[in-house]
Amino acid sequence: MELYKLPEGWRWVKLEEICVKITDGTHGSPKHTSSGIPLLSAKNIKDGKIEIENCNYTTEEEFMIFEKRIGCKKDDVLLTIVGTIGETAVVHEDLKAVFLRSVCILRPKVDLIDSSFLAYVLRSKETRKQMIYKTKQVAQPGIYLKDIKNLQIPLPPLPEQKRIVARIEELFGKIDKVKKLRKEALEQTKTLLKATLYKIFSKADEKGWRWVKLGEVCEVVAGFGFPKKFQGKNNLKYPFIKVNDMNLPGNEIFISYAENYVDETMLREMNVKIYPSGTIIFPKIGGAVATNKKRILRVPATFDNNIMGVIPKKQIVHTLWVYHYLEAIDLMKLTKTTTMPSIRKTVIQKLQIPLPPLPEQKRIVAYLDKIQQKVQSLQALQETTEEEIKKLKESILHKAFRGEL
Repeated sequence: MELYKLPEGWRWVKLEEICVKITDGTHGSPKHTSSGIPLLSAKNIKDGKIEIENCNYTTEEEFMIFEKRIGCKKDDVLLTIVGTIGETAVVHEDLKAVFLRSVCILRPKVDLIDSSFLAYVLRSKETRKQMIYKTKQVAQPGIYLKDIKNLQIPLPPLPEQKRIVARIEELFGKIDKVKKLRKEALEQTKTLLKATLYKIFSKADEKGWRWVKLGEVCEVVAGFGFPKKFQGKNNLKYPFIKVNDMNLPGNEIFISYAENYVDETMLREMNVKIYPSGTIIFPKIGGAVATNKKRILRVPATFDNNIMGVIPKKQIVHTLWVYHYLEAIDLMKLTKTTTMPSIRKTVIQKLQIPLPPLPEQKRIVAYLDKIQQKVQSLQALQETTEEEIKKLKESILHKAFRGEL
């Protein structure tokens, strides 16, 4: 790849010229334990940090083998080289951990290059381009150590490196502060919605609302098996919803589309029913229950047998009243205590829901919708902020390694 012109006093160098060691983590399969020595991989290196929360663990014996071959010392730079390519972090103190082969450990020559400078230059768009160009596209994308050693980076004098690092961290700090403030505003709004829901439903007795079983005001329905031979079609009449469709853009509250569609002929062959718009759905089995996702069908559709549905009787209960009521419920608390969490239809039917008069439901729903819209607006702003921050940081790194910062 063509290299750009550097400022006077800078030069292009290969990584192997400015590092005393470039190696990767263990290629074996370390024994997993419930506690002990952190066992880290590429997924634990993110946004310039080493994340050890919720990591895997291994034994002291595995660490001794790793330590003898590689070890991880203060000022080493970690680089992800399998799966996610190009994430970096600096080791700020001797780290007692074992790394898998998806992480490359670089030990810089400290008289030539600053560790933080090296980490930032490896994260720059230009260096990532070199890595992507050399990446082998197999089941998991990866880059070989010999190609890592031959990566070329710009090298200014050491004092200039330290000045650049200080400037990058100053600017990144200001950007991260904006990001944090927006995230806090979003969390506060979400908390407001939860608190409002709790306040409303906790005052049911005080307001004289009667309590009814959910099964009295809604029909609780199950999903259907979805054979593979019917999947993969997307130009037919009815969405056939799976749990993953709840995560599609635009499906955050109301589900309008899915990755699979079916027609009347397929419905008859599978013996599947179509449920009306306004049906509220949620995961009923497996780890997805813990996500607590509840969605509303915007269009008539059906869904698979990992999902349960609630169809409000609209003459006595408002769809969004039931939706907000379900939003206040932790689905995991409704599961059977087995290794595979699951929710029984009868449990949902027996849930107690307060039932104010329909006009009162509509008034409360309108108020909750305003808060919900604010949450959505802030979520959209947060997503925009994330993308803007990514581009802004890329721009800062781009200028930094051309001597323009």
